[in-house]
Amino acid sequence: ENIPPSYSNTILPRGKIVFTDVFSNIEGKYDAILANPPYLSHTHRDRINDSVVRYEPSQALYSGDEGFELIERTIRGLPKHLATTGVAYLEHEPEHAVRIVELSHTLGFIASSHADQYGLVRYTTLRLAHETGNARTVSTVA
Repeated sequence: ENIPPSYSNTILPRGKIVFTDVFSNIEGKYDAILANPPYLSHTHRDRINDSVVRYEPSQALYSGDEGFELIERTIRGLPKHLATTGVAYLEHEPEHAVRIVELSHTLGFIASSHADQYGLVRYTTLRLAHETGNARTVSTVA
């Protein structure tokens, strides 16, 4: 709702920006997928700055299953939409990192979690584990 229509599905010289609801209406594979789905849990409301709750729509913040519902949908859609040599970047809460790495492993991805500027594990990169033929997980904080 807050994204100006002029930015939606913008074609750039070397790529395309596509706004979607967890891969709805998208075909093909992409070299890079950046995902910042709603990942907060209502049970952790005390962590969220009041100004964020006041000015951001609820659907942009919260997700079911303790904030993991849309993260899981995103990861499960990656095999269909991430190019063989592509990389996905997924923002999440620190407590989601282990579940993300475990789920990624079952789907054939190498996953590596990283800290943000405050030292909190905040995002994970996912790549297909095609090089070795076996999925392996790397849970690092960089």
